[in-house]
Amino acid sequence: LAKRVTAAAFKAVADREDLAVTYVQGPAQVCAESARLPAPQGRMDEAAFERLRGVADALAVRVRYHDETLHRRRQPHKREARDVFDAVEQVRCEVVGGRDFSGVRRNLTRFFEERCRARGYASVTERHESMLADAIALIARERMSGQPLPEAARPMAKEWRGWLESRA
Repeated sequence: LAKRVTAAAFKAVADREDLAVTYVQGPAQVCAESARLPAPQGRMDEAAFERLRGVADALAVRVRYHDETLHRRRQPHKREARDVFDAVEQVRCEVVGGRDFSGVRRNLTRFFEERCRARGYASVTERHESMLADAIALIARERMSGQPLPEAARPMAKEWRGWLESRA
């Protein structure tokens, strides 16, 4: 039931009834005719269902609001700049999708908080170059959405904010 509900919601949010939704081991991805969502592991409790919906909604808003041709044409060549470009584009899609769909906003907010905890943003005490795309994405999310960052993201944003804003 959870898979059917998630697949139906994915198609509605993505505005792509033609996509076949399947569940696989590994990361979520979309190709021309199908969407692959991560197969739930073990018992589908409320937390697992929320995680699945967050992943599905993050991918669905990307399908709905992202223009791959335009993105590829404007994408920077250097890896670091491309990582930032890609991260901010995902944030943009999630913010726009959250504005259009309140349930999606709730799912994406929970998923975002979980990602921040999983990536250890709460324990960041110094800047590392490897964190640049994530740091910019955090601050971009805050600015674009008008919502404060979750507690789990604030230490990382605090560590980077002044440095980024002095260069923006």
